Amino acid sequence: MEAVKAAAKIDYKHVTYDGGNPAVLSTVAGETQAVSQLLVEMSEFIKGKRLVPLAVLSEKPVTLEGYGELAPTTKWLPNMPAPMNYFGIWVAKGTPDTVLQDHGARFGTRRSETPSRSKVRRGPQRAVDADPR
Repeated sequence: MEAVKAAAKIDYKHVTYDGGNPAVLSTVAGETQAVSQLLVEMSEFIKGKRLVPLAVLSEKPVTLEGYGELAPTTKWLPNMPAPMNYFGIWVAKGTPDTVLQDHGARFGTRRSETPSRSKVRRGPQRAVDADPR
């Protein structure tokens, strides 16, 4: 939202919730005027006409099955770079090697690509590189 704020020269009041679902529900209930959340958390409300999609933080349109095409932010803010969003399965530092090996088997990585504890990164979100390509 800070990138949109800067590119569109707007201001907004940020309201913090304990997760995406409560934030979406607050907008559906009329407590807040807008919500910026994951499409997966808003899709049923969009299809049910409880939320009106304004734009997707993307360079290209996104098709929501059962609804149609959602316009990208770049349609109105062409100079705003679309954020890179990475979603995946993350595990905590210290996850047992057997769990990491099972993860590799279930998601199709070869044994040599299965991460070990040494590949766990520190930070607010600890990511495991299952496929270093």
